Amino acid sequence: MTGKFFIRSLLIVSVMFIAGIIFIVLLNKNLSEQEVLTVNKAGFSLASKIEDRVNRPLSAAYALAAIIKTYGGFSSQQEFESIAQKITELYDGVSFLAAAPNAVTSFIYPLHGNEKAIGHDLLNDPKRRDDVLRTIQSRSLTLSGPYELVQGGVSILGRLAVFRDTDETESNFWGLAVVSIDLSKLLYDLELDSILDSGFLYEITRKDSPSDQEKIILTSIGEEYDKKKYAFSLNLPNSFWYLYIAPKKNRAYDILAWEVLILFIVLLVAFTITYKLLKQTYDIKTANMELHMQIKEKEKIELELIAAKKNADTANNAKSLFLANMSHEIKTPLNGIMGFISLLNKTALDKEQKELVKQAEISGRSLKSLISDILDISKIEADKIELNTEPSDIRNLIDEVVTIFLPLVKEKNIRLSVDISKDTPKVLDLDTGRLKQILINLIGNAVKFTEQGEVSLSVRTQETTENNHRLLFSIKDSGIGIAENDFEKLFKSFSQVDSSTSKKYGGTGLGLAISKKLIELMGGVITFKSTKEYGSTFEFFIPVRTSPGQIELKKHDSDVNNNTNNSMSSDLKILVAEDNPINQKLISHILFKNGFDYELVSNGIQAMQALKSNDYSLILMDCNMPLKDGFETSRQIRMTETRYHPIIAITADSSREDISKCMSSGMDDFISKPFEPDEFINKITHWLKKTEPGSDK
Repeated sequence: MTGKFFIRSLLIVSVMFIAGIIFIVLLNKNLSEQEVLTVNKAGFSLASKIEDRVNRPLSAAYALAAIIKTYGGFSSQQEFESIAQKITELYDGVSFLAAAPNAVTSFIYPLHGNEKAIGHDLLNDPKRRDDVLRTIQSRSLTLSGPYELVQGGVSILGRLAVFRDTDETESNFWGLAVVSIDLSKLLYDLELDSILDSGFLYEITRKDSPSDQEKIILTSIGEEYDKKKYAFSLNLPNSFWYLYIAPKKNRAYDILAWEVLILFIVLLVAFTITYKLLKQTYDIKTANMELHMQIKEKEKIELELIAAKKNADTANNAKSLFLANMSHEIKTPLNGIMGFISLLNKTALDKEQKELVKQAEISGRSLKSLISDILDISKIEADKIELNTEPSDIRNLIDEVVTIFLPLVKEKNIRLSVDISKDTPKVLDLDTGRLKQILINLIGNAVKFTEQGEVSLSVRTQETTENNHRLLFSIKDSGIGIAENDFEKLFKSFSQVDSSTSKKYGGTGLGLAISKKLIELMGGVITFKSTKEYGSTFEFFIPVRTSPGQIELKKHDSDVNNNTNNSMSSDLKILVAEDNPINQKLISHILFKNGFDYELVSNGIQAMQALKSNDYSLILMDCNMPLKDGFETSRQIRMTETRYHPIIAITADSSREDISKCMSSGMDDFISKPFEPDEFINKITHWLKKTEPGSDK
């Protein structure tokens, strides 16, 4: 009996022991599966955060490279800083931005604290040379580091090789656009302490190539954890970076297993039932977690798509903002140049001096046209170009265009002929400025690429309905022509048929692209035919409408304005708010020569102070000033003034958006830089006349 009971008891104990072992195995399996899910969640989250914190500032390298490629580099640290500052404001996380012509660090922003980096030859630095060569050879953005910088600190560097044109060969290598990401700030932003607090250890490594040995950048994992690491590949440009996550060892699991084994004999039946219930619950939870992970993955994809669109919009806005800012920065000094040239032309000059001034004026207008081209291509790409039609004398328009090229035609000893059909109406509704722009681009190209022979312009008219016509233009030259395989490049922005043409004749490659878009916007079509070494012919048509008898009236109005200042009251005084010293001198000279009393201030704060102590008949307000700009100052004037003051904006941008901004801030009118002195005085006289007693305000 005792023997049977012992055997029975031994059998029961053995069964329970085996069952206990099986239970422990199943429990550990479930814990391992849960561990994998938890680690994956933490790893994907941290990997995504690392990619975002690194890729975001790296985008600044593309912006800097685009600017270098467009303008050929930088002439001074000051010029570089003005551009780099705007870029770093757009891309969070940039510790410094540098340009390295021929791989030598020559420009850096911010300069303070980074002075020791200036002159650093990267190709002669054994710690940098391999990474720099990899960047140049890859022709793409590379990420490397971390480096101990010569100026102090530790950074991760993103480098992008810049080439002078689309032919990315060694001979066309310009240098490097460099973005620095401060490692200490990066680690702070990643909040790695929170990973440790969540029960995980981490390790970040990199390889220069898939076959290279991994280099540890940062780790909290010891050798004892090597077999328990979970790997995540980081999506960073042209590099092999990895994130490893390891759960901290939890000895509670081992203690729990022994306690369960001891209690299992007593609780076998109850625990079996409980285990089935827990397993069912766990299966449901696991299914829910899988569903949750699928939802999270879908949300991640959606966020990535949103981020990609945002980055594209940001890049486009950055380009537009840069072009707008550069346009303002260039137009402001250009206003001084052209203004003083115009004033100089009205002084007593001999024949030779008058010719020199004339040529300087022509050059200034060409520069103005180039700046307008750069701004126009930005507006075209953003679909912000608008037409402004007005009655125009087509023959006077063509005469003005042709006059521009007469000195160059004479210099090159070629002929420039014009043939306008007699049936072409005298006055047509046109966007005069845009049509001039098209003709200047097409005729300018024809003259530029013609070394001998002739350039001809013909204008023909086809009547479609009453008062409606098609105006046909043909520009023919006997120049170098265009090879057939280069036809597709002809109307692309920043593109020329070959690099040798660009080097010999210059140009931005924008003129034809802008002209095509403007012609299409007018409802027209442009075509061309060309033979290499024999010349080219460009033809386009635009629909127009006759509008007789309105130009003479417009000229009469202008003549009236030119003479009104003679009757102005002597007690009228003008407040001029302008921060640029050159423009201050120009405006002062124009006002003094025309007998106006005025006062100069350099910003909006000074303007408000002047209004408190003096009475003014009119305010000239520069839109872009330090401390307080013209828009905010105008709004404040309108809120506090006891007597209405006409405010005329002085702006480098005459787009509809800028004009709308001027008017919404309380301004009455605007003058675009660069302006003609006569235009300037006419505008002032017009508004001063409105302030006279009895005038209709």
